[in-house]
Amino acid sequence: MKDFFWFLARMFVGLVFSFSGLVKLLEPSENFAAVLDTYPFISLSMARILSVAVPWFEWFAGFFMLVGFMTHYIARLLLIFTIGISAFLILGYLGLQYRSFVSPPDLTIEFPKEAEVITSRIIDVKGKTTPGAAVIVN
Repeated sequence: MKDFFWFLARMFVGLVFSFSGLVKLLEPSENFAAVLDTYPFISLSMARILSVAVPWFEWFAGFFMLVGFMTHYIARLLLIFTIGISAFLILGYLGLQYRSFVSPPDLTIEFPKEAEVITSRIIDVKGKTTPGAAVIVN
């Protein structure tokens, strides 16, 4: 019974990773690179490399798990891969939250233009800022 459980677990992990890799392989790598590029902590060059390497790794690792080839090594690789991706995403998210906490919100002033001379006592200031930010003019 124990062997049957591990067989089913191996098949499940193999199917998940091989399917995930296959779906990415059937699409142009630029699509996956565009998705990765939405993460602000991944550079465009790193996104291009990952968009090619990750689908092949997922597909081969999943396929090897399905056929039972070097399952102990592949299982360890997949565990390290999953922990690494999870840690990368969590630390990236925390870094973005920290940056948004300590840095000032974006502020773009559309009117008055820079170095424009205003002679009236009342000024209408127009611009855009980060949603939820309070702008105070003294």
